[in-house]
Amino acid sequence: MISDFLFNRSPRSLLVRLLGLNFLAIALALAIGIPHGNLASQFGETKFITKFSALQLLAVGWLAFQIFKARRPAPPAPAWRTPALLWALIAAGFCFLALDELLKIHERMDEWIHLLFGIQQTA
Repeated sequence: MISDFLFNRSPRSLLVRLLGLNFLAIALALAIGIPHGNLASQFGETKFITKFSALQLLAVGWLAFQIFKARRPAPPAPAWRTPALLWALIAAGFCFLALDELLKIHERMDEWIHLLFGIQQTA
């Protein structure tokens, strides 16, 4: 199982694996760009690295949610009245960041604000 592969290791081993995975993703993005004559082609918005980044953000959100589930008290105590709620908020935040990476929410919001108020966009 993936969780055994990643988490039943020492922290140093996990760090090395994650750094290796990032290195592999960057190497793959560069390799995809070589035939197009543009090494940076996969580093822009909506390209491979953006999708990989969104996947990493979702993984951190999932991990934070797992911590929330492990730390929340058993019923009848409401989860919103416990310190574990912080982990649920962190999970939600990382999921939003992943969606923002994929859907360009804040970029579109900027465009809507300029359109709504009739403001000229600047660089």
